[in-house]
Amino acid sequence: MTTHEELFNALRENFPPSLREEGWYLTTASSLVATGKVDSLASLYLYLTSLSQFSTSDQRKCLSRRLREVLLKEWILVGIPLVVSALAALARVEKEEDTVGFEK
Repeated sequence: MTTHEELFNALRENFPPSLREEGWYLTTASSLVATGKVDSLASLYLYLTSLSQFSTSDQRKCLSRRLREVLLKEWILVGIPLVVSALAALARVEKEEDTVGFEK
């Protein structure tokens, strides 16, 4: 298990149960960008897509949309450069995932 996986598991398990389903990963994504860890957003996306709740193409599209909404709202707080970098990291990992999925 990688360090990111351990971190994401811990965050998910320690988040308040009433907000756990979606709140933990949206807050985590926002925090990663706010602290300048924009490349870790790609790791979060990969972690999330390994979960059963994001196993279908439609679920992944919804996940991607939710993460992008968070980023677009966050640019007011952290500035455009960090958000653009995060969007690029997210797009890169989505493209890689689509390529791998296409080859299967």
